[in-house]
Amino acid sequence: VTYNPLNGQIEAYVKVPSLSATADTVIYLLYGNSQIQGLHNSPNTWDASYSGVWHFGNGSTLATTDSTGNLNHGMINGSVNVASGQSGGAASFTSESNIAIPYTTNGFPTRNSPSTIETWVYIPAGSMSSGETSFLASFGTGVNNQANGLAVYYDGTNIHFEWSAFGTNYPTTQQATQNAWHLVAATYNGTNVTLYVDGAQVGTPSAITQNIVNAFVYLGNWVCAPCNYGMRGLLDEARISTINRSADWLATEYNNQSNPSAFYSLGNEGNPVGGGGSGAYVDCTGAYPQVSLNTTSLTWQQQLINQNAAWHTNLTPPQLITVQNNGTAPLSISNVAITGANASDWYFAANSCTGG
Repeated sequence: VTYNPLNGQIEAYVKVPSLSATADTVIYLLYGNSQIQGLHNSPNTWDASYSGVWHFGNGSTLATTDSTGNLNHGMINGSVNVASGQSGGAASFTSESNIAIPYTTNGFPTRNSPSTIETWVYIPAGSMSSGETSFLASFGTGVNNQANGLAVYYDGTNIHFEWSAFGTNYPTTQQATQNAWHLVAATYNGTNVTLYVDGAQVGTPSAITQNIVNAFVYLGNWVCAPCNYGMRGLLDEARISTINRSADWLATEYNNQSNPSAFYSLGNEGNPVGGGGSGAYVDCTGAYPQVSLNTTSLTWQQQLINQNAAWHTNLTPPQLITVQNNGTAPLSISNVAITGANASDWYFAANSCTGG
């Protein structure tokens, strides 16, 4: 989470329980309380299948820290510089440089197990010679070619992204432009590897053997560095997972990172609801909820279509009160004690103000 107090701008990764592929997913943002405590949890933003997520800083300072709870932080070898990225900062590499992460048991894929490796990449025009292959990311060891990795090939006119496994390259005929950011991903289901560029599958899945050993992950180079197979370009938002991410997942990542403003829309601002004593109240017209809240009681009347009501009593912050009405008659809940609460610590969201 980053926040700019000068203009009120906030940037945050938000984890939601599920994201529908057929309907918009609505999330709510409560704001305006300068006394509220920060409850953000960066490591838990990423699901347990992520081995590592590297943002590379904010564009002014390079960072190689892993954002997941695995703490798979990178070590810089050679000249790796900070640059402006697709999302925040990026890492700028030379052919002799890399960011190395020890391949421990901290959540990395094992031999012949499902995996996904992905990164945003920017290849400057003129940085590659015709017929050259450079590696964006790899894991395993260069000994006896026991490694796998994402690579880029330059044919003299266009670049092509490919996968390399056990010394064999699996190229695609899909052309990509230089001087532009591309999201490149390779998924492995235990039998076949599938490549994706900018959220779309390229080529056909290829059967491979993940003949890797636990050694290192190299970002920006091949794992036998200093073999000088490294890229001359930029990486941003590098991620490794221990599952075969779906095509929908990768397409969604591309859509929400390549053009965020087109991925989401903002609804109307609702009335403020929350702590502050008995005067905290929202009144939504029609058949929508009426909510009043103070430090000792909570009353909610709502008319929706469902079955039973459920609520929690004797809560101590920070916890979330969830009440859902599933009947045709209005629901009234009263005398819900909130123990040890500060009035300014409690907020209640009535989604009726946005229509349901």
